[in-house]
Amino acid sequence: MKTKNKSNDNIQNENEIFTHLFETLMLSSNDNNNNNNHKETKQFDKISTTDENINSFEKYWKSNHRINIYPTFSKCSQERDLYSIKFAVDNRYHETITHSYFWGTNFPIIHYAAKLNNLTLVQDLISCGVDLNMRNDDHSTPLHIACYYNSIDVVKFLLSLDGIDINAQDNYGNTPLHDATSRNNREIVEILLGFRGIDTKIKNNRGKTPMLMKEF
Repeated sequence: MKTKNKSNDNIQNENEIFTHLFETLMLSSNDNNNNNNHKETKQFDKISTTDENINSFEKYWKSNHRINIYPTFSKCSQERDLYSIKFAVDNRYHETITHSYFWGTNFPIIHYAAKLNNLTLVQDLISCGVDLNMRNDDHSTPLHIACYYNSIDVVKFLLSLDGIDINAQDNYGNTPLHDATSRNNREIVEILLGFRGIDTKIKNNRGKTPMLMKEF
């Protein structure tokens, strides 16, 4: 997406005041790296641990230890190594199953970050191109997961984004509101009910609306 050119002074001022927002918006197209099959990451600067982090991503991706990819994403986020996160997203490492105890369900990195209420990583993944409405094998979105596991910070952030699908239904017909009510997550239920566009009358595959999932 192209943006209008700004003066150097304005760009410098924005960098100083809105650093994280600037990182979120600075997305550009990627070119193929002629030396390998990976996409080249341009919009973020490397830091001292970037090469180490990229090597970790590649090692775990090629091995049978892909469950270690989530800790690598988390490490990059903590270190503010967005270059490596964007590299991993471009190469679809974020789509990996995070932990084997999900009984074969594909639990992508953003879903697991939502489960753990890892707000910074969720923000970084979306800023690096991950779909905020990404589906797993159960057709759940990150918002479903955050509502189910009472990850309030992640819920508030996702609801602040344009394009969030608050009424998305998973394979069982459940919306995020179904998930929140089924777990008696009262604060999240209140947040969802205050969101414009929420549909409280959607029925799941068992014919239940969200408010029939639990008594409040």
